[in-house]
Amino acid sequence: MATHETTGATSMSCVSTPGPQDAREPAASYDVGRPMPSYGPAAPVRATDTQAIVAFVLGIFSVVMIPLLGPVAIVVANGVLRKVATGEIPVESRGLATAGRVLGIIGTVFLGLGALLLVVLVAVTAMRT
Repeated sequence: MATHETTGATSMSCVSTPGPQDAREPAASYDVGRPMPSYGPAAPVRATDTQAIVAFVLGIFSVVMIPLLGPVAIVVANGVLRKVATGEIPVESRGLATAGRVLGIIGTVFLGLGALLLVVLVAVTAMRT
């Protein structure tokens, strides 16, 4: 139990304050003259191709907002996949390009369904007049 000096109130405290002997101990033990251990060379960073990212983003937009971007996403993604197959761009781009192509196909299906719905609505409206 500790007594507060200003107010004279008592409280239960679980926090211990460092004593004078704690201040003299080093924060970490290490050898000053010894070099740091080596873990080998860093692995090369192979970035994803920008066109693969563009295909993925276009595919997302074609599904979520603008189905007209679906065919564009398919074309861009097919170009990226062709470049991956020939080795022009890193293999790491394949996943985003494939996802962009699949999303572009889904967006294109939505575009086709929307066009079909528009044709049906125009035909029904024309028949009523």
